[in-house]
Amino acid sequence: MRHNVCEATLITGTKRKIESVNQEAIKEIVQRFASAGWDNDDSFSGYLIIGYSGNNLSIVAYDEGEEAAEQTDKPVFELLDHERNVTYWVKEVPTPQQAQELLEEHGELPEKWEQS
Repeated sequence: MRHNVCEATLITGTKRKIESVNQEAIKEIVQRFASAGWDNDDSFSGYLIIGYSGNNLSIVAYDEGEEAAEQTDKPVFELLDHERNVTYWVKEVPTPQQAQELLEEHGELPEKWEQS
């Protein structure tokens, strides 16, 4: 019985530590978005980190974004042009102007990225 209590305490302690690390990573990404000129959309906080620009553009960082970027060459931020319905994946946070240029040059329908 004591073993279960200790195990539960250990699990809770670990989860708290993980949550605090995630909160720091989230703050860092939000700051990177702001530094690049994106406004923060916190309507999906806890699930996604979204930056938006007044010209129908968004940038999305997914849950495992930073960790995945460090471990692979895989892009971790999704750029979206809502007016043209195209997306493009990148590893670094661009400015909204750079995002617009990238989307114009390389943007594809979301379905194409899902097949890759």
